[in-house]
Order: sequence, then C-alpha cells, then structure tokens
Amino acid sequence: MLFAIAVLFAAGCGSSPAAPAPISSILLPGPYWLWMAGSSIPYKELPPCEVGTGTVLLSGGVTIDVSKVGALWVGRASPPKGDLVLTIQGGEETSEGIAVSGFVTGMALDNTSKVGAALIRFRDVFMKFGGAIGNPAIVKGVAERTGRHITGTITGDIEFSNAFGDAWKCPATTWSLEPSP
Repeated sequence: MLFAIAVLFAAGCGSSPAAPAPISSILLPGPYWLWMAGSSIPYKELPPCEVGTGTVLLSGGVTIDVSKVGALWVGRASPPKGDLVLTIQGGEETSEGIAVSGFVTGMALDNTSKVGAALIRFRDVFMKFGGAIGNPAIVKGVAERTGRHITGTITGDIEFSNAFGDAWKCPATTWSLEPSP
C-alpha cells in the first residue's frame, strides 16, 4: 500500500501545466455560420446594448470562410457580405471543452436571417466590430470536444444598424460558430 502511494506521489511531482489544446480537431477549413446577438436587457452576465435610434434587430449572422494560418484560425466574410475578420486560437482544455480566444474586426451584412426579408423594418442588419478607431472586439468562447460548434462572448465596440440609419451600440454580445451545411 505504501509503495502505491509513493508511486502516485512521484508521478504527480514535476508535472508541467497542461499545454493549450489544439482546436484543429474541432475546426476544419471551410464555410461556417458566425452568429452574433446583443440584447436590450441584461442577459446572463452581459450588459444590455445602449438604447439607440429606431428599431434595429440586435442579432444576425454571416457566412465566413475559415482557414488555418499558423496556430490561428481565421474566418473572413467575402464581399458583398462585408470585410469582417474573425481570428481565434485554442487555449487550455476545460470541463466544458476547449477554451478559445481571439478578436473580430470589420463589418458584415446579415445574410443568414430570414427575419429581414419578412419584416421590412429589420431589413439589412449590419454588424460592425471595432468602431471608428478600429480597435478589435475581444472574442472568448468554448469549443465543444465532440463537434465543431463554438459559443462565447464578444466584448468591445460593437454596433448593429440597418438600412434606415438606425443604430444601437453594444458593449458585449454572444456569438456562435458552426459549420455551414
């Protein structure tokens, strides 16, 4: 019994912290849907968006093409969808999955929502990250171990606007990334 305890103790000594988990097993190059949503009231631990002008749908999505660039995964919207760029990297494995972090910049036109087509007031939802000075919005999330789905939060200078010039600014949004069928 004493020998077993000594072996377990020795095996635990000198171990190094866990290396970042690769998200290469989670993501594959190709098309993905990037969904984002703000809220007009506090949601979970996120602050609400600032009251803006008019009626703006505080959510939308865009199809992005994801590719691996070194240790990073980079997703880009292509014109006419916008110039949005999402950059993420894998972190340590957690009980929920693999932590991811990164940033998002640019603008995208919602091209996944059917709401805009049905309700003219919500038509042409634009999502902008980085504002006038171009600081990237910070992305944090968790990638599922068993699939290619990632969810999390984006914080920074975020704006939802529409074709009528109505705009709402959000300090934070939720986001998710999933393969496009």
